Amino acid sequence: MYYHLRIYDNFHPMDESEAYDQGSFDTYTQAVAEAKKIIYESMVYNWSRGMTLADLIRQYSFYGADPVILPAGKGILPGFSARDYAGAIAEEICTKLEAQQAP
Repeated sequence: MYYHLRIYDNFHPMDESEAYDQGSFDTYTQAVAEAKKIIYESMVYNWSRGMTLADLIRQYSFYGADPVILPAGKGILPGFSARDYAGAIAEEICTKLEAQQAP
């Protein structure tokens, strides 16, 4: 079985015309790694100096990339949540980017 990664846009929820395919992966672990990379990049892109943790999570919830992992066949996935992952890494991103921007 392989796993397909489809990226939705939180700004256009449930709008298939705004979604795109990111590819297929041999393992679920590979698909999750790519989904996490996309979320991280989306959050970094939406970050701005002085943004609080709550601001960054809100920004992601409104405008961020929302990857969904789909099995190519029947099966139950462990359940990857893009929003849960975004919440887990938001503090790290804010801290890292603020430190990089410090005078």
